[in-house]
Amino acid sequence: MNVIVTYIILYILFFIDYNIVKAKEFHDGILRSSNKQETNESTVHLTEGTNVSQQDQNNSNGFHIIGGKKYFIQKFTPIKLRHNERTNGGIRKHNNGNYTTCETPNKDSGNCTHLNDCPILHRVQNRKENKQFLSNSICSQKGLTKYCCGKYENYRHLLPKRPLPKSCGYDSLNPIKKGRIFGGTETKLGEFPWLARILHTNSDGEQSVGCEGFLIHKRFILTAAHCVKSPRMALIGNITEIQLGEHNTQTEKDCNGLKCADPLQTMKVKSVISHPEYRHNSRDHHYDIALIYLKGEVKFSDYVQPICLSEKSTIPEAYWISGWGKTENGTYSNVKMKVSIPPFDITACNVLYARLRATVGQSQICAGGEANKDSCVGDSGGPLMFHNNESRWFAVGLVSYGINCGTEGWPGVYTSIPFYYNWIVDQISELRLPISLKHPVNSKDLKI
Repeated sequence: MNVIVTYIILYILFFIDYNIVKAKEFHDGILRSSNKQETNESTVHLTEGTNVSQQDQNNSNGFHIIGGKKYFIQKFTPIKLRHNERTNGGIRKHNNGNYTTCETPNKDSGNCTHLNDCPILHRVQNRKENKQFLSNSICSQKGLTKYCCGKYENYRHLLPKRPLPKSCGYDSLNPIKKGRIFGGTETKLGEFPWLARILHTNSDGEQSVGCEGFLIHKRFILTAAHCVKSPRMALIGNITEIQLGEHNTQTEKDCNGLKCADPLQTMKVKSVISHPEYRHNSRDHHYDIALIYLKGEVKFSDYVQPICLSEKSTIPEAYWISGWGKTENGTYSNVKMKVSIPPFDITACNVLYARLRATVGQSQICAGGEANKDSCVGDSGGPLMFHNNESRWFAVGLVSYGINCGTEGWPGVYTSIPFYYNWIVDQISELRLPISLKHPVNSKDLKI
């Protein structure tokens, strides 16, 4: 009996002594999994950096002699996640560290998460046409239902089909005529009714005009990113207001002898959305595009209209630009001016700007290159336009940068709107605006 008691006491002391020596080694080995070998059935965690044979791996949990040393081997049986029971959406999921990945109904990779953590699905959940897609996105019904959330750009089909106005680009007061004069000339009253002036307010409350932009939606102005995000713009203060319907900046009321334009519409700015990839110190000026979101809705009239955006890259016989920028005299124009400029080959343009260590890419358009015919300081952010055979105007680009205004042989560089069309639509759709597909063209059609 005494022999048995003595044996038990010795065994307990040995076990305690061994644990004191090996406790930290064992604890660190389990936490760090410093040498983790996976089999089809289990994962073996070791406390030393020694390989283990297949036979050793099959041993049960506990201390084992390997290579003359004692080790504690703990086997873990992983949970095998099978195909989701729901097959209508083709959902698959597997554990990937701290989260579970899955496959969306679009066959894209996503994360299995709660609806509130997936902004795009959360946003479109109440649209009837999206109910089936949402149902097919379910990846877990344990507790709160989870949904397979993919990349935002892969869900564009769930968004409203046309967040931009269907009726756009009409200059009702100035129908297009053949044989328009090329060169820097004054616009007619109400011509290019989408042009906007961007107003800044500094810390002293002083207001000044920065760049231009153009109306594309009853609550959105499109402009260049360098107009809203650059050291120069920071000096003149935050963007606070937008002016629409301007013609002559020196007159309180714009008239042409026969009729007078409606009063200016001055709109407060709610927020500014600059393309996240834009870098103001870049020589290339890629991603030079931004949106200004207005607090209220613009009232369309003969003097305030949205321009259409070109979805496809189009090279017309001639482009048009307009604005209040500097003229050939080096002074800013009081009256809205216009000029027609020719397209310029993008490859030849890239060769020219390579001299300045700048790269002109597919996200840009080159136009101009004729003496004294160019966009200039103050025109930045304004539209590069063309019109189709139906007298409808489209913005295909916006004024970005160039060499000294009107330098012969050097075209201006414009941000391509077709290249960023989806980005523009996504930003507008993101704000859940109540979207109207029909907008009035003439003031008589307005219901104010």
